[in-house]
Amino acid sequence: SYTHNVVVKEPAIFNFPKAKTFVLSNGLKVLYHHNDDTPKINIILEFKVRNYYDPDDKQGLCNFVSKMLTEGTENYTAQQLADIIESRGISLSSYPGGIAMSMLSEDLPFGLEILEKILNKATFRQQEIEKKRAQILADIKCFWDEPRYFGAQLVKEQLYKGHPYSKNYLGTKDSIESITRDDLVHFYKQYINPHGAKLAIVGNLGNYNLRDIGERIFGAWCNSSIESMKFPLLAQLKAQEMNHYVNRDQVVLCLARLSIDRKHSDYDKLLIFDQIFGGGILNSMNSRLFQLREESGLFYTIKGSLLVGSNEQPGMFQVRTIVSLDRLQEAEKAIKKVIDSAADKISSEEFIQAKRAIINSLVDNFSSNSNIAQALLYLDRFNLPVDYFDTRTVMLDRISLEETQKAVKNILRSDDLLTLRIGRI
Repeated sequence: SYTHNVVVKEPAIFNFPKAKTFVLSNGLKVLYHHNDDTPKINIILEFKVRNYYDPDDKQGLCNFVSKMLTEGTENYTAQQLADIIESRGISLSSYPGGIAMSMLSEDLPFGLEILEKILNKATFRQQEIEKKRAQILADIKCFWDEPRYFGAQLVKEQLYKGHPYSKNYLGTKDSIESITRDDLVHFYKQYINPHGAKLAIVGNLGNYNLRDIGERIFGAWCNSSIESMKFPLLAQLKAQEMNHYVNRDQVVLCLARLSIDRKHSDYDKLLIFDQIFGGGILNSMNSRLFQLREESGLFYTIKGSLLVGSNEQPGMFQVRTIVSLDRLQEAEKAIKKVIDSAADKISSEEFIQAKRAIINSLVDNFSSNSNIAQALLYLDRFNLPVDYFDTRTVMLDRISLEETQKAVKNILRSDDLLTLRIGRI
């Protein structure tokens, strides 16, 4: 029969894309990869600046500037810019710290020329400023109307008190109302420049000479030095409780403490444990927190990770859930019990499965041009080796259960948690 003739082959070896790089004369680093699977190209430009560069009294400035980048240049009004981009089927979005674009391969030079005008010739017309100001103020109101959103901000303000990571990228009502056109233009000229910026270009690059195109288009984009952020040392807080009253039926509960940064030697150990504790990459229904929800019936929803926001600076261990007020104390005790016992109850089988979940998800980083661009920028940002993904399986397999448990116990503990409750309390 047909089934008797089926031959099961060995899994194909996946060749993880590698970036080729060069640096333009103005200091802009370009990372590129040719992928002819589709006739499209994706571009991601990351600036050195992030929202934590906002002045303390002008929080939200970086986000405000990013929203203004697509609101008109010396060559185009906001509407003209939108029309010409749409006519070519180009997508363009800006966000605090970067710009993303996609286009047909044949439109790459045109797309880069549009990008240059945004970077070098944005006009910040007062009428457009006021429109964006109104939108941001509306965003801030919505943000503070939703406990799931502002709860995370309240946690950051406590764990990162006096640290740039405590800043709200949206800003506050007062800070947004105080930002002037001069503030926006000054930030734009000071920080939207090639110093420390990285441009990733991925897609069907054909016979394009990217260096020549880059020099021709971005040559006038001036480079001025941007000082690296000097982060203060972070200290772990003692156990602390915060109650924030809102007139809601359910209570949003968050338990948190500081964790480690991305370059820490224990990062991969915590990443493996994350799959077991909170579901991690695959959001597994076998995770400790999901099992707690199913067995106890206490939680409407529950999520957790040991690596929330782990970047250049330490991230957070965090468990977030929604519970009914009458079962709040019971829920807190149940979560803390899992926190204190989870590291001791890891079987060899689930430890292996956790590693496999991470390894099997590696190819997802390269499922699209945009994902490839993000992966290349990620490696560059954290100075990871070009063969990082190729050696990932070997590196993870070297990690033992015992050393993972030891690393986890340094972070996963219930005696020094920040406990935030939002509801009728």
